[in-house]
Amino acid sequence: MMLIVYFCGIFSFVKVIPKLEELALSGDQVEIVKHRSSRRGLFPNLKLLTLLSISKPASLYCPWFLEQKPNLEELALQSCSCEEILFFEVIDNKESDTVRIECPKKLALNGISEIEYIFKKGSWSQLVQIQNLQHLNVLKCYSLIGLAQGLVSLNHLKYLEICECYNLKSLVTSSTAKSFVQLTSLKISSCRLITNIVADEDEAVCDREITFSKLELLELNLLPGLESFCLRNHALIFPLLKSMFVIQCPKMKTFTPGNSISTPQLRRVDVHKIEDAWFWEGDLNATIHKVFTDMVAFHGIEDLLLSEYPMLKGVWSNRQGPLKLSKLKQLQVWNCEFISSVIFSPTLLQSLNNLEGIRVYNCDSAVQVFDLEGLGIDGHLGLLPCLKELQLGRLPNLTHIWSKEPHGILDLKNLISLTISECHSLRNLFTSSMVSGLMGLQEMEIKQCNGIEEIITKASSPDEAAASIGSKITFPRLNVIVLKYLPNLTCFYSGSETLECPSLKRICKENCPQMKAFDMIEASNTSIGNISNSKIAFPKVEVLQLGLNDWSLHLPEASRSNIKLLTMNSGLPYSWPRRDPFWRGRNIPLGLIWRFRNLEQLHLEEIYNVEELNLCEEDGSNGKEEVARDVVSKLKKLNLFKLSNLRTSFLSLAASFENLTVLVVSQCNALMSVVNSAVAATLVQLTYLRVEDCCKMTEIISSDQGGEANKEKEIVFHQLQILVLRGLRSLGRFSSGNHTIRFPILEMVLVENCPEMESFSCGLVETPQLKRVQLERYEEDYFNYPNQWEKKQWVTYIQYLLIDQNRKVGEDKWFWVDNHTNAKYLCQGEVIANGGGDIEDEFVFTHLEMLILYNLPALTRFCSRNYTIRLPNLEKVVVCECPVMKIFSSGVVISKREKKHEGEEHEEGKGSEEKPEKKASTQTLEEKVNLFCRQHQSQGTEYDSKETPDATLSKKTREPKSNCHSPNCW
Repeated sequence: MMLIVYFCGIFSFVKVIPKLEELALSGDQVEIVKHRSSRRGLFPNLKLLTLLSISKPASLYCPWFLEQKPNLEELALQSCSCEEILFFEVIDNKESDTVRIECPKKLALNGISEIEYIFKKGSWSQLVQIQNLQHLNVLKCYSLIGLAQGLVSLNHLKYLEICECYNLKSLVTSSTAKSFVQLTSLKISSCRLITNIVADEDEAVCDREITFSKLELLELNLLPGLESFCLRNHALIFPLLKSMFVIQCPKMKTFTPGNSISTPQLRRVDVHKIEDAWFWEGDLNATIHKVFTDMVAFHGIEDLLLSEYPMLKGVWSNRQGPLKLSKLKQLQVWNCEFISSVIFSPTLLQSLNNLEGIRVYNCDSAVQVFDLEGLGIDGHLGLLPCLKELQLGRLPNLTHIWSKEPHGILDLKNLISLTISECHSLRNLFTSSMVSGLMGLQEMEIKQCNGIEEIITKASSPDEAAASIGSKITFPRLNVIVLKYLPNLTCFYSGSETLECPSLKRICKENCPQMKAFDMIEASNTSIGNISNSKIAFPKVEVLQLGLNDWSLHLPEASRSNIKLLTMNSGLPYSWPRRDPFWRGRNIPLGLIWRFRNLEQLHLEEIYNVEELNLCEEDGSNGKEEVARDVVSKLKKLNLFKLSNLRTSFLSLAASFENLTVLVVSQCNALMSVVNSAVAATLVQLTYLRVEDCCKMTEIISSDQGGEANKEKEIVFHQLQILVLRGLRSLGRFSSGNHTIRFPILEMVLVENCPEMESFSCGLVETPQLKRVQLERYEEDYFNYPNQWEKKQWVTYIQYLLIDQNRKVGEDKWFWVDNHTNAKYLCQGEVIANGGGDIEDEFVFTHLEMLILYNLPALTRFCSRNYTIRLPNLEKVVVCECPVMKIFSSGVVISKREKKHEGEEHEEGKGSEEKPEKKASTQTLEEKVNLFCRQHQSQGTEYDSKETPDATLSKKTREPKSNCHSPNCW
C-alpha cells in the first residue's frame, strides 16, 4: 500500500494505517513528522518514506520516523533546499569514545541544493558511528563539499554512488575511508571539481594503510579534475577488486602517489562503458599512467574546455600527434596561451567528424582559425560535417578564418549560427563562391569588429567575376542578420550578384554609419527614395532594428512594406559610458517612419539625450509629414523604454491612436504624463497599459488646456483589461481632470510603490468587472515576474478601484488592506454613488467572508458616511496596527449574526417583553468592533462573528507567515 500527499494543508490521521509501506510527503505535509508525540503508532509497517520539495527550514529534522518505525528501511529526500539534515536519533554514551547515530538501511538524496556535508560535524569530539546505513545514493547536490565532516565511521556501508555534485573536491578523509570495510561498490561520476577521492584534513597524516576489504567494483567516470585516487602516500589494499572503470579522467596521471598498492585479482582497467576497450600494464599505477600518456581519456570526450588541459600544449598543433577527438561535440578555446597562430591544424580537422560547436575567445596569437593547406588534394573532403555553431571573439590578430577557399574541403551545410565579435583585423568573412556551401545558415551576428569592410567579398579572379554576372547569392534559411558597431562596414557584399534571403525576418543594424545599403550599387545611390534596379531581395523581413545614426539604410520598397516591428535605440555597446552617448542630437528623426507604411509595432529604447519627438525629416524634405503621422496613428503596440530626457509624450504626435492595443512606458524619467485627455478618448482598442519607474510622472492622463467644455467629457477605455502602475513615486492620480472614466472590462490592476497617489481620479470612475487590485506580483506571471506574492502594499486610491458604484467588490470572498499608510477611510460617498445620482444608503458585501486591516496608521474607520453596511457572510475580522481607529463605521453594520438576532428578538417579543440576557447576547457587529477598537488600539485583534465579544476580542497579535499567499494564514 502506498500513500502520496502533494501540497495540501496539514492533514491529521484519525486511524492507524497498519498496511501502509510507502509514504511520500510534499511541501507543508512534512510538518507531520515533527508532531511525534501525537502521531505514535501510525504506519507501523512503513518501509519507504519520501520527502519532497522542502524549502522552509534551514535544517530538516525528522528523527521520529527512525525512532518509532523499526521497519523503516529507506529514506529519500528530493528537491530540498535545507542546509543541514538531522534525520538521526542520537544515542550518546558519555562513558564511551563513540557516538552512535541511527540511520535507515537506504538513504537517497536528490537535489539537496544547499547542503555541504551529509554527515555534518555536531558538538561531538568523539568518533561518530553511523549505524545501519548500507546504501547511499547522492545526486545533484551542487553545494556538497564532502561526504562527512569530522571523525565519521561508515562501517556498515555497502553501496556508495555520487553523481553530479559539481562542488565536490574530495569524497572522504583517510580516517573515514578506513571504515569502508563492508563497501562492495563505489561509483563517482560527473563531478567536475573533484581532484582526489581520499584526502586528509591534516597534511601530516600519511603512510597509513587503507584496506577496502570487500570492494569489488570501482567506477570513476567523467571526472575532468581528478588527479589521483589518493592524495597522500597511503598503502592501498583492494583484495577483492575485480572490475574497474576509468572513463574520461584526462588529468589522472597515477592511481596513488606511492607504489604501495595491492590489487591481486584485478587484470584490466576499462576505459569505455560499451566498447571493449581496456588497458593493463601489470599493475594499477602503470596502467593509469599509460592511459594518461596515450591520452585515451580524450578519445571519448564530448565536451572539451581546452584551457583546463595544459598537457595538450605539445600535441594540439602537432600534425603527427596522438590526439584523437572523434567523439568531441563541443569545443571551447578560452585564454589558451599555448595556441600557435592556427587554431585547427589539418591533422586535427580530420578527427572532428562529430564536432557540433566551436567557441574560440581571447587567443591573442591566433591569426587563422582553420589551416586547410594540403587538404583536398589527397581526397580529404567534407570535413566538419556536423558543425552547427561557430563563435569567434576577442581575437585581435585574426586576419582570416580560413587559410584558403574552404569550398569542397569543409562541409558547412549544417552550420546554423555564426557569431563574430571583436576581431579587429578581419576585413571580410566569405567570398561569393562560399555562400553556396552555407545552405543551412539561419543566424549571422557580426559586432564590434573595427576592420570589417564587407561581409561577403566579390570574386577574386576576373573569370569568376565575369561568370558571376547575372547570378545570385542565396541564403535559403537565413532569418536573422545582426550588424553592430562596425565603423568601417560599407556594404554587406560588394559583388554584382543578386543577394536573396527568402527566409529573412529580422535585420538589426546599429552604429554602422558607413553602411548605406546592403550592396555596393545601392550604397552609391544617395537618394532616400525608392531604389531602382535593386539587387537585394528580402521578401519576408518583418522586424527592423536601427540605431539613431542608421536611419539612412536603404531597403527596396518590397522589403520596407513588410516591416511590422521597428525598434530604434542609441546603437551603443553595453560597455559604452551612458553619460557620453554616441548620439548627441535632441530629436529622434521619426519623420523617416513614413517609409514603413504597414508598421504595427514601434519600440524606442535607451535613447538618453533626446528631449522631444517630431515627424519632420532632418534633411528638410517636405511632403511626408502627413504620411508619417498616418503611420504613427495606425500603430498597434508602442513601447517607450529608457528615454531619460524625453519631455513630450509620443502620443502627442497624432490626434488619434484608435488602433493601439498595447502601451508600455518605462523609465522615462522626464515625462510628467503619458497622454492628454483628447487623445486618451481615442484609445478605444487599448487592452494593456503599463507605466513604471517614471520618477517625475504626476498623472497618466493630463487635462486639455483649451476650454471648459473638455473638462467634463467622458473617457471610455472600451477594451482595457490590464492596468499596471509601478514605481511612480510622484504620481498623484491616474487623471487630474474632472472626467468620468469608464473601464467596462477592466479585470486586473497592479499597483506598486506609488506613495503619493491619494485618489484615482478627480471625476467618477466605473469598473464593473474589477474585483480587486493586485499587489506586488501578478498571480499568473503575466509580466514575466516571479510567481509569488511578497509583502503587500496598497496605494491610497484603493477605494475607487475596489469599491465603486457597481459594488463588484461584494463578489470577493476576502478583502485585504495592508500598509495603506495614508488611508483615512476606505469607503466614501463619492465612491458608492451610482453614476452621479442619488447616494444609496446601503452597501452590501455579498460574499465577503474575511476582512483584514493591517498597518493602517491613519485609518479612523471603515466607512465615514452614515450608511448601512451589510456583511451577510462575514466570518472573521482581523485588525492589526490601526492605532487611531476608534469605531468601525459611522453608520449601521449588520452581519449574518445580527439577522438571526433580529428574528429571535421579534419572535420572543410576542411572549415576553423583557429578555435582558438575550438582549446582551445580541450585540451588533458594529458595537462589538467599535468596542474592541477602543479597547485594543494598535494591537492585532481578531474578531469572530460567531462568538461572544468576550471570547473574540483577543489581544493576541497575529503576524502573517513568511510564505503565506492568502489571509487564511493569519
